[in-house]
Amino acid sequence: METSRSKEHGIEQGIEKGIEQGIQQGISQGLIEGRAEGMAHSKREIAKSMKADGIPSETISKYTGLTVPEIGNL
Repeated sequence: METSRSKEHGIEQGIEKGIEQGIQQGISQGLIEGRAEGMAHSKREIAKSMKADGIPSETISKYTGLTVPEIGNL
């Protein structure tokens, strides 16, 4: 039978493990979101350059994945 002390120790270990997992999940999610935001920014910058060079919005959309209205707003 578990003693009160070992039960408390087990609870503390469980809490610590849960916190560690939460931190790791938060870091992973932050990296995913950061990469996605960076890629979206890069696409917009490329589209701006293409637009400035007179490339049609439909062509820009084909190569960047941005919609024609998004390109029009750049």
